[in-house]
Amino acid sequence: MKYCSVTCQQRDAAQHSMLCSTFQDFQERPSPNHFRSIYFPVDELNPRFIWLRMMGTRGSHVVDDEDLSQYVSGNQSGGICTSSHYGITPEREYKTMIVVQHDGNMFGNFQVVNWCLLYLLGPEAHRWRGGYVGHGYKYSTVTDPDDYDDTDAKDSDDPLIAVDLDTTSLGPLIAYF
Repeated sequence: MKYCSVTCQQRDAAQHSMLCSTFQDFQERPSPNHFRSIYFPVDELNPRFIWLRMMGTRGSHVVDDEDLSQYVSGNQSGGICTSSHYGITPEREYKTMIVVQHDGNMFGNFQVVNWCLLYLLGPEAHRWRGGYVGHGYKYSTVTDPDDYDDTDAKDSDDPLIAVDLDTTSLGPLIAYF
């Protein structure tokens, strides 16, 4: 991981180490349809990597709801997205779009407070309830079809090409919450 300064590296050390130690165990995917994602469990203090199964083909990947249900209960929704800095310094755009799956009706479904987010963020995290899974896509929007890789679907304005998240994805996720 590259940092803009020693100060930023030191400030990020605690968050980075909680996920980094598990990264080496997530190099071999169970199938071509599984992508490395970050799970924020309800009843654990640290986020962890998981393999999340996607359905569809390259260019039209969508989350497999059955696989997601073991991490996110209730009304599964991917309503939180990030493709830019959201308060991270220095401000920068990301090459991937990160989508966070959660229960879209977390209060109506009486989800419990997410202890992982509470531990990471402090008391303001009481509003985040239930489990959360962050996963990535290669593009959010490409206006010029010539910008697609040769293997990408060129017949879609918004191709959904799943990608693996890594340790550098934790910072943008935490900053968004």
